[in-house]
Amino acid sequence: MASRRRDVALILLASVLWGTSFPGSKLTVDTVDPLFLTFARMALGASLGLLVLAAMGRLDRRIFREPIVWILGAVNAIGFDLQNEGILLTTASKTALLVNVNIVFIAILMVLFFGETVSREKVAGIL
Repeated sequence: MASRRRDVALILLASVLWGTSFPGSKLTVDTVDPLFLTFARMALGASLGLLVLAAMGRLDRRIFREPIVWILGAVNAIGFDLQNEGILLTTASKTALLVNVNIVFIAILMVLFFGETVSREKVAGIL
């Protein structure tokens, strides 16, 4: 049971930290170019990720030879840049709401591409 509580606490912490990105981005894009903010965020995230993986002995450099890693990284960076560009035009809370509508699209894509079933629990989670 302690493990479950820890897991839920970590997920809630991740949610809070993720939520701070919207007001943080709104504050930042007033002083820095949105594309630079995207670059800085990706560079910092990649650097910290590499350091943690190396420290844990889990860094496998062969992963950088996989084209899908670079493709998904580029798609993700484009998404972050569009978010940063868009936040210039509206509030942080509206941006967060619009960005997080992706939950619905992900559920639809998982059914279409991976044949996942949509259970009552999943529908309740989406709502």
